[in-house]
Amino acid sequence: MKNLSYTIALTLVVLAAAACKGKKQSGKSPEEVAITFAKAMSRGDYETAKSVSTEETKKAIDQVKQMAMTNQNAKKEGDFEVKSKNVEGDNATVKLFNKLDNKESDVYLKKVNGKWLVSMDKQQITNKGGDVKKDENIEDLGSKDDSKAKYKIGTKVAAIWISGSDRYYPGTIHSIAGDKEYYVKWRDGSKPSKVPEDRIVPMTKDLKLKPGDKVQAVWGSSFWDAEVKKVIPAEKKAVIIWTSDKKEATVDIDEIFKKP
Repeated sequence: MKNLSYTIALTLVVLAAAACKGKKQSGKSPEEVAITFAKAMSRGDYETAKSVSTEETKKAIDQVKQMAMTNQNAKKEGDFEVKSKNVEGDNATVKLFNKLDNKESDVYLKKVNGKWLVSMDKQQITNKGGDVKKDENIEDLGSKDDSKAKYKIGTKVAAIWISGSDRYYPGTIHSIAGDKEYYVKWRDGSKPSKVPEDRIVPMTKDLKLKPGDKVQAVWGSSFWDAEVKKVIPAEKKAVIIWTSDKKEATVDIDEIFKKP
């Protein structure tokens, strides 16, 4: 009986230790990681920011650090609050609001080995388009003559922000950058950046949809996977089911697109 009691007690200890280990491995929530990252970057604490980032993001932080070395002004830590969160499988977007400068920003994360890490490139970290100089007047970018352009100025589009990526972001055609190139103004407030025509998909209320279609729809300042449940032609709307949490939403058809 004594041996049985000892065995049971030992088993309980092992189970408790395993539970604690599992809890520890689950790591912080996307919101906690996003705020840790945003606060660290705002005060110039790049090592802390890198501690909650993917390997690729660490390289981007090093680039941002090099850019910041020319500015010796003291940085003040931001006061951030979570405005929204969307989780889609192993990817998440957390929208933060900085009370100090009244600005919103998105933090993109991915789950690596069960742990949420920030996954962003240099342009996303700095919240700037890659083709606009610091002191450049946005309104002076490109040409406003769209008479020969495939997409007209003001057209809502889904566009690939970063070359080599397959992730689209919502925006509008800001101006004509050149032959088959456009300046796209991003919905998250980032400065317009130059995007080739073949990385742009126009958003339209005439998109042909049917129940069961696999699509992407706008939520916040990003696109997320969804499935069409019902189309409401008279209202130019569709009922979709988000892949991430299986919840329904009714959205305008021109907030939905199909990847080419």
